[in-house]
Amino acid sequence: MEGYVTFSHLNKVTEFLDNFCGTIEPSTRNAYFFYDNGLKIYASDNCGSMVMNFTRDFLPFEGVAIIPIQYLKGLTRGKNKKSEEIVKIAINKDHVLFTFEEMNLSTEIKKESSVPSVIKEFDSLSIDSLNDLIKKIDFVSASANEDDLINIFTRSKMIKFSYVSDYYYIESEFSESKKDFSLSIPYVTIRHVVKSLKKLRKDSKISIGVKKNKLVLLAPGVIINLCTQKYYNDVLKLETFKIIEELRIKSDQIKKALDKMYISFKKNNVAFIVLSTNGSYIYKEENDSHLSWKLDIKTEHKYLVQIHIRKLRSILTRMPENLLFKITESKLIISDLKSKKLAIFQIQKISK
Repeated sequence: MEGYVTFSHLNKVTEFLDNFCGTIEPSTRNAYFFYDNGLKIYASDNCGSMVMNFTRDFLPFEGVAIIPIQYLKGLTRGKNKKSEEIVKIAINKDHVLFTFEEMNLSTEIKKESSVPSVIKEFDSLSIDSLNDLIKKIDFVSASANEDDLINIFTRSKMIKFSYVSDYYYIESEFSESKKDFSLSIPYVTIRHVVKSLKKLRKDSKISIGVKKNKLVLLAPGVIINLCTQKYYNDVLKLETFKIIEELRIKSDQIKKALDKMYISFKKNNVAFIVLSTNGSYIYKEENDSHLSWKLDIKTEHKYLVQIHIRKLRSILTRMPENLLFKITESKLIISDLKSKKLAIFQIQKISK
């Protein structure tokens, strides 16, 4: 029996699998091909698992063909990604064979007692823009570290994503939810999801649900399950914050300063923002060196805010140019104009 797919389709699927499984754990970098109303692929990074439609034009067979993703990358290497040339897929007794140009890739079909599976039936809590989901998760997770957790929860019936650091709290708002939930997901898996979802059509819709302690994501052609932990720490109540100053600023001047400091100081990323009536600036000291950058920002009082250069740089890169600085007695809140994305920093000192 034989089936055919275009090279561009195989390449796109391979890129999705490569991003979804990541590179941290080599043992997970396998694609499991099996038949279920068409040829499908299962893959996992140990926390996240997914099943993707590969092609419907294929005859049934029993068992699972396990192919290292690296082999698929080798098969697709060095060719125009958009090529519409044909890749032949054939079942020959107990092997599956991929043939493209002069290259053959063959692997044994193992007679497993059960094929890999994920949760497919779930109650959708929200259906919204895939592209918006990617941007909102990317915003909160890009500045996190390998052992961190990214939180997904509801507040006031809206789905939120957040990350808590020693230096700041960061949050984004996605869409309305039919039910409350509060979960945390490992940073590494979240980054795998962000990178792989970027390979899908940006104008698609994505559905979110929760079942059996799994966060379920359903997009056209793929369903994803993510392992979770319970998230207990959503105590942020922005409506209770007493704002004493609010400024509208442009982020480009801050980003320029952070870019220079990031290049100049590689080891220690801690710096300070000073906001004052007489003019504001970012400064950084290390050994006998001192670097400061003036900011066109004036406040009624003087504030000292500790920042992490790389992390704030990452945050601002993912926010629009026009931002709000909202200042309380103890916090600097940086947000977009609609407060869909925000980061909160502790004010270390205030002078009136």
